[in-house]
Amino acid sequence: MKPQILLLGIFHLDRPANGDMIRPAIFDIASERRQREIQEVVARLNAFRPTGVALETAPERMSDLQHTYETY
Repeated sequence: MKPQILLLGIFHLDRPANGDMIRPAIFDIASERRQREIQEVVARLNAFRPTGVALETAPERMSDLQHTYETY
């Protein structure tokens, strides 16, 4: 059986000063509509049942990110 791969990409929500090359207009992620969309993405990810997760982060934030992920 061939493994299934799901690749999900989003823009950087924290918008660092050095920034991305493409800077889309940021919408209110706390709005009711966006929260429903986020819940839908989470539900679909849960249904996919990933066996691995890769996240992009700065090296100096890796230990904090790993701790947060393990805690979650």
